[in-house]
Amino acid sequence: MKGSRPSSLKLDCYIRQQARRTLTTSFRNLLRPTIVVSSRNHSLTPSFRDSLAYPTGFDYIIPLVLYLQARFSKSLYTSSITKPDQEYNVTISNSGKMVQVAFLGLGNMGQGMIHNLSAKGNLDSPLIIWNRSTKKSEAFAAGKNITVAPSIEDAVSKSDIIFSCVSNDDAITGVYDIALKIPGGVKGKVFSECSTIHPDTTRQLEKVTKAAGAEFVASPVFGAPAAAAAGALIFVTSGSKAAIDTIRPYLVGVMGRQVIDLSDDPDVGKALTLKITGNTIILGMVEALSEGHVLAEKSGLGTENFEKFIAALFGQSPYLPYSKRLTTGDYVREQPLFAVDLAAKDARHALSLAKTSGTTLPVTEIAAKHLASVKEEMGVSGDITSIYGILREAAGLPFIDKK
Repeated sequence: MKGSRPSSLKLDCYIRQQARRTLTTSFRNLLRPTIVVSSRNHSLTPSFRDSLAYPTGFDYIIPLVLYLQARFSKSLYTSSITKPDQEYNVTISNSGKMVQVAFLGLGNMGQGMIHNLSAKGNLDSPLIIWNRSTKKSEAFAAGKNITVAPSIEDAVSKSDIIFSCVSNDDAITGVYDIALKIPGGVKGKVFSECSTIHPDTTRQLEKVTKAAGAEFVASPVFGAPAAAAAGALIFVTSGSKAAIDTIRPYLVGVMGRQVIDLSDDPDVGKALTLKITGNTIILGMVEALSEGHVLAEKSGLGTENFEKFIAALFGQSPYLPYSKRLTTGDYVREQPLFAVDLAAKDARHALSLAKTSGTTLPVTEIAAKHLASVKEEMGVSGDITSIYGILREAAGLPFIDKK
């Protein structure tokens, strides 16, 4: 269906399984027409064969149709291309705007997310990053498709989409206090906030962001730093559907493997309620594994045999990797993977939510006490898995298993 030529280019693709990448990676820079996937621009290249998700048969037709429409059309076209189990709803024109993406924060999670975003995000220009330590940012950015911003103001003012992932509520509130007050304003920008914070903090961030004329997406993530590095995070997104569609191309297949979409709910705080509630499962898992391994050692069963059971029953879940962290001594390390302060913050948020909701979290209460002991014994280098050392000591075993 033809229509008037749009001022910006939009391409909405509804694609099941991996076929989406046929659209997002094909034909960049060929004769310079431009297409946009969920408001992200892509040029088309002649070397499309290697980038196709399905290099034969019907799937060749899809990018070919996109190319011909974008190349030779002077007006807006809408196409629907279907095949078994897959449907492509496409709107194309050959005008568009280059999109700049930024990422604020370079912690354990941010490093993996930034690496994948810069390497696999099909960005129009190098990813802009900011961290409190410019030296750390520059070292990390070396040799990558990344530009280091000297300040939050610099990163935000140059960008259209701004991801952030920092340590706690105070940190992200401080970031937004600066970001939303840049000269020239933030009207039209999209902020995607990935930190683990209290739902009330998220609601307040949405309020001030919208008041400044920008869009806000709550997008906390599930997954350890290893999952972030592997691009295997699970995103929980909440906000307007249009804003979520804008960031969607950078999620599955780039930084993550799945999205739990809460866009139908007007309360963005629910994304963080899910995140905090989900993290109580992680706390409970570490508690249960630690108790089980201590009992296995004290009873004479042996931690090796207990871990065989973990592998047999929970081998495809996080239980086995966490168990191996205990049995290999990786619960004591110079640089924690899930720092005690962050785990304790998550426990506090969960207990706060339980109290206001009129319920209790007995396991989380126990974990919070053990995390306090970890902090007292190990300081900031303590990890969530260091709970194992506390339980070992309580059972008369040395904090560190030196076998």
